[in-house]
Amino acid sequence: MPNNSSPLKIAATAGYGASITFSGPTSPEREAALNQILTTTGARFIPPYNHPHIILGAGTAALELRTSIQFQKSKLPLLLSSRTPQAKQESAI
Repeated sequence: MPNNSSPLKIAATAGYGASITFSGPTSPEREAALNQILTTTGARFIPPYNHPHIILGAGTAALELRTSIQFQKSKLPLLLSSRTPQAKQESAI
């Protein structure tokens, strides 16, 4: 997490039980911290958006919601929409 993150974000993240590693605020500093974590822990990096696993997970959640609504024979009372920074258009159910 960038060392200039808001105290509220840091506290909330720690409150969920996360182990926080701080980095500098620039992209190269964050990438260096990431690479150190990957090297020392053997973890795999999956970006928070625009990755096949993330996209598939979002699609699966949408299908499960649709199936649940249809099973209950009710109508979806709201419109769900998502947009990533790289998205050229919004997607909605």
